[in-house]
Amino acid sequence: MRWSPGFWKFTSGLDEGGEFEQASNVKYISSRFTLSDSQSIDFWRIFLRNQWAAFVEIAHPVKTNATAYFRFNARTRTQFPLFKNLDFSIGSQFEHLIADDEDFLPYYALPEVGSKNGLRGFSKERFRNYTVAVANFELSLPVQKYLEVFLLADFAKTASSPAKLPGEKLHANFGFGFRLRNTTRHPITVGFAAGSEKKKLFSSVAPGSTW
Repeated sequence: MRWSPGFWKFTSGLDEGGEFEQASNVKYISSRFTLSDSQSIDFWRIFLRNQWAAFVEIAHPVKTNATAYFRFNARTRTQFPLFKNLDFSIGSQFEHLIADDEDFLPYYALPEVGSKNGLRGFSKERFRNYTVAVANFELSLPVQKYLEVFLLADFAKTASSPAKLPGEKLHANFGFGFRLRNTTRHPITVGFAAGSEKKKLFSSVAPGSTW
């Protein structure tokens, strides 16, 4: 469990002007309260490896032309050994933001999904809305002691509220990648994924993550 103070600056979501965005350049002071496991935990059976984290964030604007907001985010990852060295991994993410006045919320304050957050075959921050739900699937096989290859599938939906998620369009991509571990807690990942809009190379470094 930890508390993190923050100072955020959001600029306009538009390329120029910002005349259609009521809160185009805003500064926020925030407090984020996070609860997570510090290592893999067995929730259901002894052979499952699990990770989870959740936070709530409360933010108040420094300037008066923006609205305060409340953000909730939860993430989980579970790894199932199938047979021999083959593993199947499931990741999930849910994020929801509530604003006092939606007309005065900066565009870039909204939850997002893209190549850096859930949809590896799409551009960075491709989709934004008040509610985001993501599911990630990987089938991985070690080829050396510190190297594994994996197949991936990512799915996501965004909506203006949790109740509207079922009726929204499903965004998906599929691909493959390689994961290099210098230690078990510092994986480096590179890969390729194709979505409905384009094909994309991606990479990430995840310190503190076990897989």
